Amino acid sequence: MNQQVFETKQNQYERKEPHEQYVRRGDSPFFFSYATECFQCGLFFALSWPRGVDHVEPEDAVMVECPGCNADFGVIVNDLIGAWDNAGVRLGHVRRIEIAVVRAQPRVAVLHEAQKKMPG
Repeated sequence: MNQQVFETKQNQYERKEPHEQYVRRGDSPFFFSYATECFQCGLFFALSWPRGVDHVEPEDAVMVECPGCNADFGVIVNDLIGAWDNAGVRLGHVRRIEIAVVRAQPRVAVLHEAQKKMPG
């Protein structure tokens, strides 16, 4: 019986793939659904991602639209709540993704530039 339970759980993990509700965050190889709470009306809702988006970095910001009050607001990806599945939760749309500037230049290069500017 334990073997059957393991196989069932294994199949559940393998079924997640790119979809409008599932993306990977950072270096994670797994796809998750993410949710947030509206700052205006307090509604908790899952995110529906634009077609073709299958990966986001934790430092990126997403602009979302609340399905309850239609308020637009931004959330840092690292602050989103990850879930394996959001069955029964309303869907709000990610309108755009703002790429974090931190990724544009490696931190080592920034440190090296700062050291060059130091006197002495």
